[in-house]
Amino acid sequence: MAFTVYPDAATSVLLVTPINTPVPLAAGAAMGSFAPLAGHAGPNPDLPGSPLLTTFIRISMSGAASSTPPKVELSVFNPAAVAVTIDPTMNNSIGNVKAIPALTPGFDAAAAYWGGSAFPNNVYVLKVVIEIPGTTLQMKITNNTGANRDFVWVVGDSDTES
Repeated sequence: MAFTVYPDAATSVLLVTPINTPVPLAAGAAMGSFAPLAGHAGPNPDLPGSPLLTTFIRISMSGAASSTPPKVELSVFNPAAVAVTIDPTMNNSIGNVKAIPALTPGFDAAAAYWGGSAFPNNVYVLKVVIEIPGTTLQMKITNNTGANRDFVWVVGDSDTES
């Protein structure tokens, strides 16, 4: 079992925020750059018996309850990568994933979806099925909730670890 809590010191430096503290984002603001994520991945209970592994990303935001998840963009960890937005209304189950392109045209490195339909306490779960083994990701959060918020996230190799 493995997990990493963000923002860690390196992510804080990258985002120019105080070390090891939540990332403050005003309403409508985005993180200053994409943050690399640890390559934790494990079996996905939504894919019983599948050899594909999944990275579990749990995003928590401060403030009053919101039924709107923050805007999340994911891409493979590479400056030349194409970023995609994971839409909570469309990409909301293993049957409705958003492909994350690989650097090689015509291939997908991963596929992401929001796990669950209810997110209590402003905690949102994003599941990323890794289609090319060894793929690592980078993420950017935009606060589209209409209120100032602080963000933290955990990347794990299982839902419980995240």
